[in-house]
Amino acid sequence: MTFPLSVGPVLGRWALGVGMILTFVVSTPATAQQYTIQEAGLDGGGGVSTSGSLRLTSSLSSAPVGTVQTGRYVLYSAMPSPFAGRASIVVIHDPGGNGGDEAATGGQDRAIIARIVTNEAPLDAAMLYYRPGTAPEPTAVVMEDGASGFTATIPGSDIGTAGLTYYFTATDAAGTTIRAPRRGVYSLPVQLNEGDLRATEPQPGGTTQAAYRLLSMPIVLEDPRPTAVLGDNIPTLASASAYDPSEARFFEPIGTRVAEFPRTSDFDLGRAFWLIVRGEGAVLDAGPGTVNPLNEPVDIALSQGWNFVGTPFTVPVPVTNLQTSSGAPVTLRAYGADGYNTPDNPVTEMAPFSGYAVFAESATTLTVQPPLLSDGNGKTNVDSTPAAAFAWRLRIRGTSRTGRDGDNVAAVRDGAVDEWDPWDWPEPPSMGSGLSITFDPPDGSPPNVALSTDVRRVPTHGTIWPLTVHTEAAGPVRLSVEGTEQLPAHFDAWLLDTATKDLWNLRQSPQARLTVLSEGTERALRLVVGTTAYVKEMLRDLEALPQVYTLNPPYSNPSTGTVAFQVGVPEDEEVSVEVYNILGQRVATLKNREPMAAGFHTLVWDAPRLASGVYFVRMEAGPYRETQKLVRIR
Repeated sequence: MTFPLSVGPVLGRWALGVGMILTFVVSTPATAQQYTIQEAGLDGGGGVSTSGSLRLTSSLSSAPVGTVQTGRYVLYSAMPSPFAGRASIVVIHDPGGNGGDEAATGGQDRAIIARIVTNEAPLDAAMLYYRPGTAPEPTAVVMEDGASGFTATIPGSDIGTAGLTYYFTATDAAGTTIRAPRRGVYSLPVQLNEGDLRATEPQPGGTTQAAYRLLSMPIVLEDPRPTAVLGDNIPTLASASAYDPSEARFFEPIGTRVAEFPRTSDFDLGRAFWLIVRGEGAVLDAGPGTVNPLNEPVDIALSQGWNFVGTPFTVPVPVTNLQTSSGAPVTLRAYGADGYNTPDNPVTEMAPFSGYAVFAESATTLTVQPPLLSDGNGKTNVDSTPAAAFAWRLRIRGTSRTGRDGDNVAAVRDGAVDEWDPWDWPEPPSMGSGLSITFDPPDGSPPNVALSTDVRRVPTHGTIWPLTVHTEAAGPVRLSVEGTEQLPAHFDAWLLDTATKDLWNLRQSPQARLTVLSEGTERALRLVVGTTAYVKEMLRDLEALPQVYTLNPPYSNPSTGTVAFQVGVPEDEEVSVEVYNILGQRVATLKNREPMAAGFHTLVWDAPRLASGVYFVRMEAGPYRETQKLVRIR
């Protein structure tokens, strides 16, 4: 069994007390090398001390700050230490004579040794505190004093796939106690074998948009190639020659484009991919690799725009442990059977094996802090304060013949502004959808960024959200709007198609149907919410309310298939719309004295296989009578 150090070399800088900065380099040891950590008691007041690639500098005085030796060091400032100049603690993970070849999950006990380096202050007692993964409390073990130093044993059953953290306390004969490390914890990396780490849920099966998932691997893999990682669970991904897109498809999202297997990259730590599998029940495993230490943050580079990332740890990481070098807030978007999550269901943690979409206004670094940053008392630094609720929100879902889009939210809340702000969520890219619904970008937003969530200030009289619907296929687009019951009692809600002037009163029915007669259609909508007076004024400005009864010419005309008729009524009225042939015979009834609200309405006639020729569309509404000619071609 081996416990390798973190992959190196690693270069960094630690602030180590008043005026103290330590520059250090840690190199990767050989596989069978013992994992050694040294806590050095320093006795200097300032100056410079070097050893090889280590350099410790202090501005407190010109005296040397202490001594540095070899191995992996955790050094502190020159402030007085209870053991300064008298004792150092060396901590060793002893391979225990097992050859260093067994994985940490094999159930072998591991010895931890604390040894006195200088003997001017002999230790009287020592304690080991260890925590498997994210256990709520550390386990305390009294260390035994023996010929090789103070030792303690961690049961192999406690060393699982999550890794392990620990710290020590040591007390001398005078009762002086020191903690090692003084802050935070040590981490015992764990080497896993094939099948040791598995996803908790099987990959969903199917061929529709709902079966796609974002996938990542939470360990440093020995063989990160997709064929090695996924081929044992999904045979069609075992090799390029075996790849069958009808059984499974594997994509790497790269900005606004995707690369499909076998042209995808490897499973690097923190990288996420799209996966869809026809058959159900595939449970993915990570393959052989090393668990990331639980006491060291991991940096993930983010490019401008959309990035797809995963957690670098085998246990869940709260989103409060994420930060960017630019200081920009981090919003994770998860993809499930219902599409991307919305603000009603925010991502609160990064889960192992899952992937997430992250938007960055500019290139930056995402730092993922370990999932458990212990203060030694079983507490963490995680702030789990929930986000403030919306005053009200409307969620818009759409379906078409070739796709769906259901993550669109128009909302208001205190503190938000009508321009671009952190409450606005950009529209993430998705896979396998022929339908897209987005809010138009507000003032101040990054270039070419449409929104899936547009949050405004709480309006006094009302507000308008501009939307765009894009569908790749001809046929109806059905929209539903949820949440109208949350609106203030004196507010109305209407949806307007600016091209056809179709208008839907969402208070009466939260449904709308767009008529799309050609592929690649883009339609501009307006969601108007506010008082009755505000809504009427806005709709009048948008020319959405007819002044007189209207029957516009049918389209397409001449027609070979489906035909649409637009009618306009200036007030609520019973309407009849019928189709006659050239002999005066009625061949279709679209409306038969049915109530119709004031506004423009589009009626769709899925015409049967009528003979070629001339037909007439007749509308009656109150005193209004109008006829339009339709030409049919077969």
